[in-house]
Amino acid sequence: MEDKYLTIEALVRGELKVKGSKFIATAKPVKTEEETRAFLQDISSKSWDASHNPYAYRLRGGVLRCNDAGEPSGTAGKPILSAIDSQGLTDLALIVTRYFGGTKLGVGGLIRAYHQAALSCLQGAKVVTAYLTKGLTLEFPYDQTNTVKRVLSQFGAQPTEEEYSDRVRMTVAVRRSLLEKFQRAITEATNGKAKITL
Repeated sequence: MEDKYLTIEALVRGELKVKGSKFIATAKPVKTEEETRAFLQDISSKSWDASHNPYAYRLRGGVLRCNDAGEPSGTAGKPILSAIDSQGLTDLALIVTRYFGGTKLGVGGLIRAYHQAALSCLQGAKVVTAYLTKGLTLEFPYDQTNTVKRVLSQFGAQPTEEEYSDRVRMTVAVRRSLLEKFQRAITEATNGKAKITL
């Protein structure tokens, strides 16, 4: 099962000037449409004086959208999405803020400018491999903590929540493709003392 994809590590900006017009591209890693909308709204409101704020995003599961934001149809959103796709990136939103410089660029000029602004922004980003994970809960005696943490480390699994008392309750995120191996390893390492709930 393919459980990995490429995205960017953190928010990144790039700037391009074409015949007096300024194109400021901002890309951010995102996970949900809600997070995406909040990011796009934030950039648009900060650059309220811009001529246009077209954008595109692609999320896991085939969710994608592009918007020309008042530019001629197909000249802004699609070229931005094309830049994202050319880099093989997912879980990413990119908005290009344009300040008009007085000279019209024409349809071809706009397509090239938006694509180039988006592309140069992404080429300045640190690309990272992200993994699809599954959350599960582990419950085990306190004296098994080091054993469990050793197995977590072997699988690159991260605890997202931990509660300690006489028993430890831990929520962890495990790569989907390693889930069965992880469950076996936990059971063997703790001699069946760890209860696993999916």
